[in-house]
Amino acid sequence: MDSTHTTGFSTHDGGTSISLVVPCIAEDTVFVSRLLRSVNYQTKLPAEVIIAISGIEPESARQLKQQWRAELDGSLPLIILDTVVPAFAGPNRQRGGEIARGEVISYFDVDDVQAPTRLEKIAEAFTATHIKAAFHRFSIQDVPDYPETNEHAWYAGAPKMYHRGWISIRRPVVHKIAWGNEPRAQEFIYLERFIDEFGKQAIAFLPEFLGHYIFTGFKQQEQYVTFKTKAMDRKLMEWTRGEIREPVRFP
Repeated sequence: MDSTHTTGFSTHDGGTSISLVVPCIAEDTVFVSRLLRSVNYQTKLPAEVIIAISGIEPESARQLKQQWRAELDGSLPLIILDTVVPAFAGPNRQRGGEIARGEVISYFDVDDVQAPTRLEKIAEAFTATHIKAAFHRFSIQDVPDYPETNEHAWYAGAPKMYHRGWISIRRPVVHKIAWGNEPRAQEFIYLERFIDEFGKQAIAFLPEFLGHYIFTGFKQQEQYVTFKTKAMDRKLMEWTRGEIREPVRFP
């Protein structure tokens, strides 16, 4: 486990601070570099990036952190929470959320791509209202054939138009509602717990498409790594071509 995490920090732009928390398993560390590229391109930088990895040896995690540190914007804290114990995404989200220091914790998956304005739009929603959680829409494409569509092609019905695994919450919520260790449907179960506790009125559903979901099915992803990394690269290139504003940085 990374021992450099300390309390107290300032945001880059003076607005609502966001901790980006990313669950990961050892097999998916190949995607982290591309995830970090989508962090660097954010129009609002996160206050910190926390990657919670399960099923990995300490020495491997140490080497990866050195590599990833060189790829991330130098002004951003990078925290690696590693454990040799295998775990699903839920416990990894919980571990990362429990040490997060931002006013808002935004979860994202390691093998998908953030739109450049994702964190900016999320921060605006939490600044403008008293919501406790926010979701946003997403585009989706299947691997290896690369058809790209909006979420209607895969999800049916308005409630499923928002990727539940990419929820953003106010920090106190992580101590009120814990992520479970279910192998499937963790996000659905978490949302049910959230609604039981706070009600639907505590959730904002943002209309913007702020993430790109690259779907390989529920099989082991090793056979899809090449296809998936190419798909991530294509979306990163599309989203970073000339239209991105520089993030606001303060000394």
